[in-house]
Amino acid sequence: MGAKGSTIESKEVEIGEEVGRSSTIYRIWSNVYPCLLERRRKCTLFIKNFAETDSKEARSFFENGIKTLMKLRHPYITEYVDSTLDKNEATLITERVQLLDLIIDSLSPIEIHTGLCHILDALIFLHEKAGLSHNNICPSSVFVAVDGSWKLSGFECAQRLENSRHWVQSDFVRSIKLPEFAPAEDQLMLSTDIPPAARDAFAFGKLIAYTLPYIKEYLLEETVTSLENVVEVLTKDNPSSRGQLNSLFIEYPETFTNSLYKMMEFLSHFHAKTSEQRARFFETVNSVLTALPKDVVGKQLVPMLLSRCVLLDDAAQLQLLPFMLQPDESESGNGLFSMSSFKKWVVPQILRIFRVHEVSVRLALLSQFGRYISAINIKDLQSIVLKELLLGMTDTNDEIVSASLRAMADLVPILGGSVVTGLVHKKTFADGKPKDKLVENSDVYSSEKSRVESEIVKTTKFSIPSSLANIIEDDHVEYQTVTLELTRNHSHSVGLEENMTEEPDEYEENAWDDKWEALEDYDYDNQSQYSSPTRNISSTVPSSSNVNITLHKDLEDQEILEKGASEPKVTEMSKPFISETSKIEEPDYFADMEPVVSSARKLVIVPETSLSESAKCNSEVSFSNRFAAVVAEDDDSINLDAWEAKPVVDLDAD
Repeated sequence: MGAKGSTIESKEVEIGEEVGRSSTIYRIWSNVYPCLLERRRKCTLFIKNFAETDSKEARSFFENGIKTLMKLRHPYITEYVDSTLDKNEATLITERVQLLDLIIDSLSPIEIHTGLCHILDALIFLHEKAGLSHNNICPSSVFVAVDGSWKLSGFECAQRLENSRHWVQSDFVRSIKLPEFAPAEDQLMLSTDIPPAARDAFAFGKLIAYTLPYIKEYLLEETVTSLENVVEVLTKDNPSSRGQLNSLFIEYPETFTNSLYKMMEFLSHFHAKTSEQRARFFETVNSVLTALPKDVVGKQLVPMLLSRCVLLDDAAQLQLLPFMLQPDESESGNGLFSMSSFKKWVVPQILRIFRVHEVSVRLALLSQFGRYISAINIKDLQSIVLKELLLGMTDTNDEIVSASLRAMADLVPILGGSVVTGLVHKKTFADGKPKDKLVENSDVYSSEKSRVESEIVKTTKFSIPSSLANIIEDDHVEYQTVTLELTRNHSHSVGLEENMTEEPDEYEENAWDDKWEALEDYDYDNQSQYSSPTRNISSTVPSSSNVNITLHKDLEDQEILEKGASEPKVTEMSKPFISETSKIEEPDYFADMEPVVSSARKLVIVPETSLSESAKCNSEVSFSNRFAAVVAEDDDSINLDAWEAKPVVDLDAD
């Protein structure tokens, strides 16, 4: 943020780019900078360089302004931070503010109208509570804070109400005041007695006239007319006819108020409201917030709506928080802010509240955790939210632990299980769902769907009484080779409509004759591929519905088929030949499910010594420093060997 300076004693100040020189604030101060105090607090720095020709009286005005601001505490008076004063320079550091005359074009009409109410409230406090008159109300003495509220400043000319005759008629005051904001009695240098607050009333009337061009097209006609009448009364030449500023709220109740100002006033004194008043407020708060500009709500109301007092209120938790903490991603009206506005205004407040370690506040925040979690970026989830949830899991309050665990579950889909738990994860569960696969030849399938459902013919013949399931159930100790072949009947795959018109019995008989002839000519004894102890599974997905599955199983020193026989000789250990034929082609839903024939699992008996060593290794697992590790030897009641799984002996394996 620019060069560093040591203007304030023993404090480090980082100075930013100077504020635009077009502001009338430079009639008083030499330089104005945004700054960063001690690298964390955003402030504004005002500097006045005294020339050798400046009188001692001029220095006294700056000293008066700094001391007056230091004593005042009000929501709509600029907050004092630090200052220095010597014969060469006067410096003042306040909260971060912007100059009204530089940004008034960018403010919304309701912000300007509400700002006038803020300044009026500050002036009434100054006159009635502090017993002071400001004596220099103008755009250069009105600032706009970060939250959008207007703040009164520039107390260089302020003085006690009873001593306002000659002080404001000095050369210094005339040099810094704007002529249009100076009353007639100051211009004519009158020394007669006038009401002590008459100058402030005149200047406030001029301030209203200054803002009217920015708001009159957006306000109600009655409100604009009332403001014009107020300007006419406050700017009268006769000081005694101007009236008191504290009477404006009473005489013009609808002029100096609006929905934004009412809500800010209610929230500012929320702790003093009764439960009935709070309940009525939250019944209508959602509709009022929806009608206001979202940037205004985010800038001025979100910090107040998410304050501690509001979060602890039952009515707010029931009616306000579900609506406010829900980003409106689809613009359906379920939430107050869009996703972009939610990230800009609400998320920073949520992260700030997460650092508050209070049971009721944390429970209120976690009760809506699933609504706003998607709006927080991954970095903040890991560095702030996750750490706070882990801290809550170790709390003695069971409600905090329970709410933290539920919130941790919501974090898993976003951050991943290993990040959330801090443990090393391994795959233990398998997904047994069948894979979804699109049906090929959808045109054929849709046209023949009704006929397929009613006319499917399946024929299954076995060469031996034992089934394929009985063979697979063995441990494969006796039979060293099992080969499963899926072959396609190419002759039948040509011409779907011709095959569909054939008689089922004739087609089935011809198919079996062809297959048996093929088996007669097959030399099983001379095939080297069956002498291998491995199991090879080859499959081709047929395009038609005629699927032939042939299983060959060779045994040493035993013939399976006798060559030259007119008909195949079926022995007890011969291969089953399975053929399934459907009259109409049916989509193959199980094409991706290849049969797997694997050897039976071997039983391994682990000696007790190895089991104890394994248990010892498991007891030495290192944990993250988030949790305290439990050492077995520190607690005699913990027997880690008891957690070791014992081998299960399958008595039927033999």
